[in-house]
Amino acid sequence: MAKLKNRKYKLLALFGLLLMVSPKFHGQSDTTKSFMQSNFVKHFSAPILLATTSVYTLNKNVPFNKYSVQQNIANAYPNFHSKADDYILFAPVVFTYGVGFLNNKYVKNDFINRSVLLAKSAIITAAIVYPTKYVFAMQRPDQSEFDAYPSGHTASAFAMATFMHQELKHQSIWYSVGAYSVATSVGVMRMLNNRHWNSDVLLGAAIGIASTKIAYLTHQFKWGKDSRIALSFVPVFYAFE
Repeated sequence: MAKLKNRKYKLLALFGLLLMVSPKFHGQSDTTKSFMQSNFVKHFSAPILLATTSVYTLNKNVPFNKYSVQQNIANAYPNFHSKADDYILFAPVVFTYGVGFLNNKYVKNDFINRSVLLAKSAIITAAIVYPTKYVFAMQRPDQSEFDAYPSGHTASAFAMATFMHQELKHQSIWYSVGAYSVATSVGVMRMLNNRHWNSDVLLGAAIGIASTKIAYLTHQFKWGKDSRIALSFVPVFYAFE
C-alpha cells in the first residue's frame, strides 16, 4: 500500500510539473477572464479528467478499480486475442492525409504544417510516455513487463485522433466522433488483450490528447512554400506498448 501511495504522489508531482510548464496561449487574458473560461480549461479539461480518473482506479478499495475491471474482462472474454490494435490506431492519420490529398483546402493546415504538427505531437507523446513508464514501473495484467502505466498504444491512438480532430473539426463534428471512436477501441482492445489495466488506458488517453493540443497551441512558426526545409514523409514514430 505504501508503494502504491508513493506512485500516486509521483504522478501528482508529474501533473503539477506539467501545469507549471504549460505555455500561455494567445488570446487569453488572466485579468479579463476567469480560470473556468480560460483556454487552458477549454483545451485540457478532458485530459485532466481522464488522468484524475486514472489515479482513482489505482486504489483497489474503490469501485471500478483496475483489478476488479480487469478481472471482469478476463471472465467475460477469456480467449480474446487480436492484433488489430496495432494497426487501427493509424486510421485517423491515414484518413486525414487522404482527405488532404483529395482536397488540401478541406483540412486546416497544408501538408508541410500538418506533418510538422504530427511530428511534434509524436515527440511530446513519447517524451511523456516512456519516462512515466520507467518511473512507475507497474506490471502488466498478463504479469509480463513492468511498463504498463501508461498505455503507449492508447496514448498514440488518442494523439492521432486529436490530430484528425484538429484538422477536420471545422468541417463536421462526425470526423471527431469517428477519430475518437477508433482511439477508444484501441484502448478497449488493450484491456481485452490483457496487456493493460483501465488505469493505463485512461492515462494514455490523457497524454495523447494533451500532447497534440500542446503541439497545436505552440505552433507559431509557419512552414510556408518558401521554407528551406521540405518534408517528404509522414512521421510515424509513436510510443507503442
